[in-house]
Amino acid sequence: MKSCRLLYRMVVLLLAFNVITLAYAEQPTPIDLRSIDFSGGQPHSLHEDWQVFWGKLLKPQDFVDQTLSPDAMIPMLSGIPGDHASNPEKFRYGTFRTTIISSENMEAPALYLPEIRGAMTLWVNGVKRFSQGKVAASADHEISEMRAQLLELDRSQTRFELVLQISSFEFQELGPMIPIKIAPASLMRTHMEDARLRDIFVLSAILIMAFYHIALYLLRKSRPEPLFFGLFCIGVIGMTSVRGEGQIIYKILDNPSAHLFYRYDFASLGLAIIAISYYCRLLYPKQIWWKLGRLNVLVSAIFLTVALFAPFWLIDILLKPYQAVFLTGAFVYLANIVRATWQRERDSLLFLFGFILIIAGGVNDILRTNGLADVPTISHLTLFGFIFIQAVILSKRFSKAFDQLEVAEGEIRQLNANLESKVEERTATIRMILDHVKSGFLLIDKDQKVMDGFTRSCSEIFGSSIAAGRGFDQLFDLQDSQRLSLQLGLEQVFDDLMPEEVTLGQIPSRLPVGDRQVMVQASVIRDDAGEIKNILMTLTDATNLAEMEREVKLSQSLLKILQSSANFKSLLSETFLEFERTNSLIDQEGQKDVKILLHTIKGNFASYGLDDIADLAHHIEDKARITTEDISQLVDAISAFLETHKDLLKIDPESLHEREYALRDKHFESLLQTINSQGASQELIENCRKWVDSAKRISFRDLLGPVEKSVQRIASSVGKEVRLQVEGDQLAIDAERLQYVIHSLIHVIRNCIDHGLEHAHERGKKDPVGTIFIRCWRADRHFFIDIGDDGAGIDAEKIREIALRKGLISEDNVDSFSRDQLLQLIFHAGFSTREEVTSISGRGVGMSALQDAVLEQQGKIDIDTSLGEGTCFHIVIPDAESSEEIEPMRLRA
Repeated sequence: MKSCRLLYRMVVLLLAFNVITLAYAEQPTPIDLRSIDFSGGQPHSLHEDWQVFWGKLLKPQDFVDQTLSPDAMIPMLSGIPGDHASNPEKFRYGTFRTTIISSENMEAPALYLPEIRGAMTLWVNGVKRFSQGKVAASADHEISEMRAQLLELDRSQTRFELVLQISSFEFQELGPMIPIKIAPASLMRTHMEDARLRDIFVLSAILIMAFYHIALYLLRKSRPEPLFFGLFCIGVIGMTSVRGEGQIIYKILDNPSAHLFYRYDFASLGLAIIAISYYCRLLYPKQIWWKLGRLNVLVSAIFLTVALFAPFWLIDILLKPYQAVFLTGAFVYLANIVRATWQRERDSLLFLFGFILIIAGGVNDILRTNGLADVPTISHLTLFGFIFIQAVILSKRFSKAFDQLEVAEGEIRQLNANLESKVEERTATIRMILDHVKSGFLLIDKDQKVMDGFTRSCSEIFGSSIAAGRGFDQLFDLQDSQRLSLQLGLEQVFDDLMPEEVTLGQIPSRLPVGDRQVMVQASVIRDDAGEIKNILMTLTDATNLAEMEREVKLSQSLLKILQSSANFKSLLSETFLEFERTNSLIDQEGQKDVKILLHTIKGNFASYGLDDIADLAHHIEDKARITTEDISQLVDAISAFLETHKDLLKIDPESLHEREYALRDKHFESLLQTINSQGASQELIENCRKWVDSAKRISFRDLLGPVEKSVQRIASSVGKEVRLQVEGDQLAIDAERLQYVIHSLIHVIRNCIDHGLEHAHERGKKDPVGTIFIRCWRADRHFFIDIGDDGAGIDAEKIREIALRKGLISEDNVDSFSRDQLLQLIFHAGFSTREEVTSISGRGVGMSALQDAVLEQQGKIDIDTSLGEGTCFHIVIPDAESSEEIEPMRLRA
């Protein structure tokens, strides 16, 4: 009996052990993001083991309702091999499951879900987050789709259970084409954007080279090499658009067909290999073994046909053998090119290096496609290097052609000495060449008139016929100031008083013709006595280049705005409110305040790279009298910019006065009213009000904006090296009270760079790189800002001289002014130590605007300066609840 009981207990324990084993066996180790180092800027590929349930399409609830044991534990590589012909039906679909752990201190993670061979559905913590096609347990019901997705996970959670359904009845392999990746959301977005920009740049360059070489072939069909190189470029363009990490295909098509996606990719591969095989053969016909080339072309043509018309599973089966054939042929070609290099064929060494780049890119992408290595696609990058090498080869050949042209020119001169008919013949030939070049050439005389003999392309560039004797400046659409500048520049060249390179540099390099831009390059022509006889103008249509530069600058400005959106919205709100206030200031007495406003607007918008708006403000500021129409014009320009980019910036001008918090103002007020109506104590109401005030504060950094880039841009414009040091930038401040003060700090920064900091060779023993510092802190119910530099300091005696000259102080009371009182004169409207006005400083209104902003908040500014050591402006402003009188500060810079 005891033996039976013992046996019964052993059976029960064994069954319990089996149940526990089934419940917990092969549980995947959670993917712990806390142990992954993302400092290198690269996302993490999810190669860890996943639970796999073959032939089951499970949902998250299924794992809650029942205990399920996985069929296997496998890594989620780029493609899970499977035999389409022999594997059971259930191995064509299944469910994958894993767990990811993050930390509350970490940024919310984001998943990059690449294209899946077939269809996919993803749940995160029981919530369906993404679906690609239609997952099914049979080929009849499955809908394949290829679409990548960047999925940001919930920041409030630290544990994420991923349940992934995948089916693939059309493809040989099951799973993603590249590994699934995870990283903090900001890093992932940056990684994807960098990849996209890189792919767009490379794709554009390759596209240009493709069109160039095909056009070159059409102009000279006797040489087919450019045609096959152009076709090679087109093939790689196809692969780049679908394989690059930037996912260019999704910028062209919102939802590309899976059939189009897959066939287009591998058909482009076949086309590229066929084209490069012919290209190499044509370049080095003696060294390339053409029988191998024909075999390579035949195999590639067969694969190209399969890629276009055969089932997907057959493409998958033939892909690996084809890649092996391709690599074998490539290395044989490489050996033949090495032989050409050994035989010293023309430019063969450079071509060898480029070909090695292509092979390296191909090997890399084959390893990536087959899931053998987690590496990015680089074939388009290596091709770009190959194209660059081709450009070098072409440049060398053109250089040799020019050398031959010079030799021919010497021979022609010898012939011209006795054969006048040869002169006419050669002149006609040269004239034909000049009439067909894209750049225009013309001569101008000392009266700045166009001389006879200009090329025919000049009329194409200017869009109308031109005539000899017409003023050169009349060819362009210039404003009066631009016309005068051009005339004076040409006059200086003919005066020949300064070095030639200096005077030619005074001529504008670009001039407008209607809505187009013309690039102007000038060179002098001298007579036998060495006197300047004419100026040769080379003219090129630079409209596309100028447009690209404008687009790049606009992109930089938009990026800067997005990075400091809170500051920019605050700036807009303040600007529009000030515009409303100017309606009562547009009179003789209010012109000074309006100019101060425009000067501040100009500096703030220029700091974001919005030069068109800043230039318009500068133009209006220069007027003797500013009208309401001028202000309306500036308002319309700002509104037009916001309207044009509203989809990206998402800024509503009508709601700029609303500040964005975790809650809106009405919610805070409702809270206070509710507490007050419920008969709460005065202490509770006051504490609640203080909490509301604290919640509305933003960081000093957000309100300060992109000041670092502004510093570098201004420093570059005056040829100085400057570093910026900011302390206390995370201090929470009352933006509504202090925004005008902080926005006005740009005037101090401009003055520090333009007036305070010396050039590197003038700084003596100090660091050649000047320093501008900004420090902020709160203490004793006051808000403090120190801003200054380690430059030359402010000379009080120089201020005294300028103030006397400008009538700000009189000879009678000049001796009564202390040093501190003299320093305070820099805040006087109209005071400036610079004699000429520039776009950076010189108007004498910037420091006045800062003082007005500080005084408006019952604050004070004190100046601490020492010659040769630097200057510091000490700003102190009481908190909203403080009404204490502020004594001037006496601190060292």
